[in-house]
Amino acid sequence: MNYPILVTFTHNRKLSVFRLQNLTCSLIQCLQSPMDWSPMIMDIHAIANQRWKVVLCFDIRFQQTLYGHTCRVDALAITKHKLISGDRSGIYIWNLATKQHIMTLRMYQDQSSLNELPDAHMETLGFDEDKIVAVVQNDKGDAFVRLWSFNQ
Repeated sequence: MNYPILVTFTHNRKLSVFRLQNLTCSLIQCLQSPMDWSPMIMDIHAIANQRWKVVLCFDIRFQQTLYGHTCRVDALAITKHKLISGDRSGIYIWNLATKQHIMTLRMYQDQSSLNELPDAHMETLGFDEDKIVAVVQNDKGDAFVRLWSFNQ
C-alpha cells in the first residue's frame, strides 16, 4: 500500500479509500453498508505483499476497567463471553459476564521479573474454543508465533 491514503464516509453510508499520489487521487476500495459508520475509530497499517490491514471500531462506550497487566497492552481479542488481552509478558483471559480475570498465561516460562523480559510486543492475537495464537515481534524486527492450547 502506498501512502498517504484518504478515507471518507458520506451521508449515503459509503466508506471509500483513496490513494493520494502526485497530486492525483485514485479510488482503492469502496464499501456500501447499511451500518452507520459514525462514531468510528480507524487504525490502518501496511503489511507485506502490498496489503493493508484496517481495524474499525464502532460505537465505543466505556464499560469498566479490568486490572491485571503490568506492561502496556498490545493486542486484544474478544467474543461475546471472553476477552483475551496480551502484553510482552503474556496473555490474560477475562470472563466478560462476571468481569473477572480467569487465567494468566506467561510468554516465557522462567520470567521472574519484568526486567528479564525481552523488548518485544504482541502484533496480533486471536483465539477459538481450542487455542490462542499470538504473533510477537522483538526489537530486532524478528517475529514468532506463540500457541497455547486449551485441551492440553
